[in-house]
Amino acid sequence: MYGATEAHVYRRLALANLPNPVIDALRNGEISLSNAAAFSISDDEKLTLEILENVRGQGESDHRIKKMLKPDAVKDSDRRAVFVGLDAYRAAGGRTGSDLFAEEVLIDDPAILDALFGKKLEDAAATLQAEGWKWAEAIGDSYIGWYQIEEMKLSRIYAEGGTLSNDQSEDYDTLSEQAEQDVLNDEGHAQLAALQAILDGSFTEDQKAHAGVLVYIDTHGAVQVEAGLVKGTDKKAAIDAGVLEKSNHVGSTGTKSPISQKLAMDLGRIATGARQDAILGDPDLLLALFAFQLSGKSGYTSAFGLRKDDVPNVPSTAMSGYTLDERLTKPTPSAKYGSDMARVFRAYKAKGPEFIMDEIIRHLASLLTVDTDLAEVIDKAVETNIRDNFTPNAENFFGRVGGPYLIQQWRDLLDLKKDHPTVTTFAKLKKSEKADKMAVLFGDGEAQETQGLTEAQIARIAAWVPEGMA
Repeated sequence: MYGATEAHVYRRLALANLPNPVIDALRNGEISLSNAAAFSISDDEKLTLEILENVRGQGESDHRIKKMLKPDAVKDSDRRAVFVGLDAYRAAGGRTGSDLFAEEVLIDDPAILDALFGKKLEDAAATLQAEGWKWAEAIGDSYIGWYQIEEMKLSRIYAEGGTLSNDQSEDYDTLSEQAEQDVLNDEGHAQLAALQAILDGSFTEDQKAHAGVLVYIDTHGAVQVEAGLVKGTDKKAAIDAGVLEKSNHVGSTGTKSPISQKLAMDLGRIATGARQDAILGDPDLLLALFAFQLSGKSGYTSAFGLRKDDVPNVPSTAMSGYTLDERLTKPTPSAKYGSDMARVFRAYKAKGPEFIMDEIIRHLASLLTVDTDLAEVIDKAVETNIRDNFTPNAENFFGRVGGPYLIQQWRDLLDLKKDHPTVTTFAKLKKSEKADKMAVLFGDGEAQETQGLTEAQIARIAAWVPEGMA
C-alpha cells in the first residue's frame, strides 16, 4: 500500500485476522468498527467468541470489551512497567500483547511484573541504605504524603543547605531565567543542576546515622525519595546527638493531644490573624514578599494565599478574647451586577495613590499564609505576638479542653508540685469551674494581683499560648 504508514498496515492486518464471526458481526452492524478493533488484542479465539456473543447489539464500550478479553492485562504506561522496563520483563519470561489501535503494549503476566517491581524497588532502597542511612524502606504506593509520615510517627530532619558565592548567584539567576524561557542548552542545565545541588545542601554522616529514607515509585515510573526521617525509637538518640530538635509541644511524646482537631484549626487561624495583624505595620516587607512570590523565585514556598479566595483568620466558632485590626475584617463590597466597570475603575483610581497603597497593604496582609521557614523570618521582623490579639479564656479555649489538661497547665503556669494544696484543690473542681479559674489567671493585672501571683508566674502567663500556635 503506497502512502500508508507501517502502523496503518499492521492495523488493517489485525482486523483482517479477526475470527470470521467478529467480521460478520461488524458487517451486520452488530458491533462497531472500534469494537472490532478492541477484539484484535485477543489471541484466544474461544474467549473472543464468548465475549462476542455477550456484546452483540449491546453497544458495549471498547474499554469494557478489552477488560473482558484481558481482565488482568497491564499497559506499558503503567508506572510498574516503566520502572521495570519491558526488556527486563520479557527476559523474566513475561508475555506481552499489543493494542495496535491504541499504540500500547499489554503486559499479560502482572504477577511477574509485580515480582520484578518489588525486587527492583527493594534494591533501590538497599542502594540508598548503603550510602550511610540507618534504614531505608521501600513503599509500594505511588505517593507519600505528610499524613502517611505522621501515621508512621516519623520526625523529619533537613539537609544542611549550602551558599553560593556572588558570582555563582549571578550565574544561577541567569541560568534560571534561560531555563524558564526554554533556551538553556544541555551544558547550561548541568551547570544549573550543580548550583541547585549546592543550595539544596546534603545530609551529614551524623544525620544519616540516625535517620532513614522512604523510597517509592511515582505515577511516571520514576524513583522518589523522602529522606531525613527519624523513627520514634531513634528520636532520643537523634536528639542527644544534636541532629533532631526536641519538641516543646505538650503531647509530643506520642500521647494523643488534648486539643481537638477543630480547636487546633481555630488556634491556627488565630495565629494566622496575629501574623497578619503584625505585618500591617511593615508594608515594605509585605511588598517585598509579594514581589518575591510573583517572581517565581520562591519555588513552592508561598507567602500569600493568591490561589484562594480567602485566608481564614476568624475562628469557625464565635468567641471573645480575639481581636484584629479592623482593616483585616473590613468587608469588601462586590460590584453590582451590570455596573460599568470602566467608570467604577476610574472612580476607584481617582481616590489617589495613598488610598491605592493602603488597599494593597490591607489586602496583602489579609492574604498572608506563609510556610514555616518564612514565618520565622516574618515573625522576627514584625515581632508577631499572638497574645496581642488573643487572650485565652473559658469560652475560646479552656472550656474546650479536658480537665486533666487544665490541671497540668495550672501546675506548669504556677510552677507547683503535683501534691501542692493549690493543685489538689483545683483538681477537685468541676470542669467548668476549672475553666473559669484558668481564665482568671489570664485576666487583668488587678485580678492577678488579688491572687498574689509572682512576677515569674505573671511572665509565664503573659507568654503562654496553646501548643501549635507559636
